Amino acid sequence: MKRTLFILSIVALTISCNDEEIIPVSETTDALVTRVSRSGVTFLEFFYDVDKKLYRMNQNYLGTLSTYTTYEYNQGVLKELKQYNADDHSLDYRIVFTHDNFQRVIKGERYSSNSDQLVATYHFEYDVEGRLKIKKFFVYTQVSYLEEYTYDDKGNEITKVTTYNPNEEGEFRTQYDYTPGNRTMPDLWKEYTFILEITGGFDESLKNIFISNTHYRLWNTDNELLTETSVEASGQEYDNDGNLIRQIITRKNVLDPETPNIIEDMSYDFN
Repeated sequence: MKRTLFILSIVALTISCNDEEIIPVSETTDALVTRVSRSGVTFLEFFYDVDKKLYRMNQNYLGTLSTYTTYEYNQGVLKELKQYNADDHSLDYRIVFTHDNFQRVIKGERYSSNSDQLVATYHFEYDVEGRLKIKKFFVYTQVSYLEEYTYDDKGNEITKVTTYNPNEEGEFRTQYDYTPGNRTMPDLWKEYTFILEITGGFDESLKNIFISNTHYRLWNTDNELLTETSVEASGQEYDNDGNLIRQIITRKNVLDPETPNIIEDMSYDFN
């Protein structure tokens, strides 16, 4: 069967939008972001089949393809992902997934390039509502980091706390605090946020479309605050279906207000 190609490109930034800048949309469609560009240059692309299953992600650097990831499914559930170097198409790594009786991913086994050597493992735990609660990343048998998620009464993610080297010398942590916007992420998108987080944190790009405010902090091993960042979005433009098609992103250093802000012009296309 011939596949129809859909492309999704997204930006990994946290955002804060003023209430008056958000178009009041009570419901959203299952439309997916098809392209996100920074100052007119696309830097991430995602490809979908006719069932809107993500089967490839391209990551571009300065407009040139640098890496790409493929995704394979078994009866509609994620089975394996592989990341390749775009220069010579060599395999960087692959991850094989295990599911529970509810078809939720409970383990991901990461293998080194071109070998069957297991080098790392992901473990996933869910709350009674079926939402991701804890993710543990093991390098061999040692926990490298632990992520904990919390949600509001509507199911919106409101915090993600990551602890590195937990219960070990050198432990430190980061935290994202989210304020949900006035639109709810479609269920179809929630599957992709999970997949993209495993791939390398690209889930933030999807979440940002539905979040009105994000606050990021990093503490060192002595629990001293090293980094505090807020990112604000302005000049939002929407299409007739209420999909965000453009905004200006301004990243601010909260701890050092004298640091120049980083301003980016982001544009979005939808399928």
